[in-house]
Amino acid sequence: MSSSSTRPTSRERSQRTWSSQITRSNELAREKC
Repeated sequence: MSSSSTRPTSRERSQRTWSSQITRSNELAREKC
């Protein structure tokens, strides 16, 4: 069952990266304004 628990980590990592990109884009748009 340990393997099943380490599998979702990859999915969480992808979501974290996506959120980081959105925040960066938001900051860039704010600076452009």
